[in-house]
Amino acid sequence: MVKFYHELTVGERFDIYNMRVSWDRTAKKYPQPPWCGQANAVDGLLGCHDLVVLGRIKSEADCEDCPLHKGDKL
Repeated sequence: MVKFYHELTVGERFDIYNMRVSWDRTAKKYPQPPWCGQANAVDGLLGCHDLVVLGRIKSEADCEDCPLHKGDKL
């Protein structure tokens, strides 16, 4: 079963950082949420700041106002 990046605990994200795992490997093991339309959202400072750096994204509701959200917007 895939564990998406937004499902990681603070401790798991801290371990990834401390083990110096590349963002490419991290994104392959813990991909971005399926509703995210940003290219390479799990890419450190170049990715989604709220997801990767701040850890604010916990559910799809946290992304509803994002212009890159893959919702049912017209």
